[in-house]
Amino acid sequence: MRPTEIPGLVCRPATTTEELEELLNLQASVYANRGFVSDPSGSELRDRWVDTSVYFGAFYEGKAVGVARLIPHSDDFHLWDIFELHPAWDAAFEGMPLDDLAFEVSALSVPKDAPGDYHSVSAALYRAMFHYSLRNGRLIWFAGVNAILGRILNRRLGIPMDVIGPAIDYMGGFRMPVMIDLVVFLQRARVEHPEEWEYFTNGLELDLREMSEPLVEIPEKVSFRR
Repeated sequence: MRPTEIPGLVCRPATTTEELEELLNLQASVYANRGFVSDPSGSELRDRWVDTSVYFGAFYEGKAVGVARLIPHSDDFHLWDIFELHPAWDAAFEGMPLDDLAFEVSALSVPKDAPGDYHSVSAALYRAMFHYSLRNGRLIWFAGVNAILGRILNRRLGIPMDVIGPAIDYMGGFRMPVMIDLVVFLQRARVEHPEEWEYFTNGLELDLREMSEPLVEIPEKVSFRR
């Protein structure tokens, strides 16, 4: 099912220090309301990757109503600081130029009472980050997801993924590291999820003919622990 377009909603990277601060405060508020952190004013969410991340805001009537970030892959990678990888995936990534190819999608924070609905604001943020990633030649996404978010991405939005490491208890629930090949998503969604494909490519001006081969094979079905 194609996500709902929300008139007046704009999703884009933060462009000023004030906007970044607004997005960080929104993330802290959402995380505190959901019990992920105990103190929204604490330093737990102001990690060492803030300065290297690209923060995306969902803005409605001049106010931030959602936030997420892209973290460029590096030797000091946020996801590797939290999760272990299955040995086969560790070997598969060895020698792959992930510093040039990969982002981590992190810190998705949308209030339950966001305008439109939570899922549509989240989808709009993912679409903005998807376009940004393709335009910058970053064709692999990594993320740490819980089962609910994993099912939303995989089943509702049609985004194929693979679980690349064991689940751990993190921020109040079981989460697992996943990988998403954006080329596979484009190929599969166009055939199997045409409404989602149309949604995610809406407004995208990019010649994808050179992106014809998947970077990593991903199974069609993904199982998420309940």
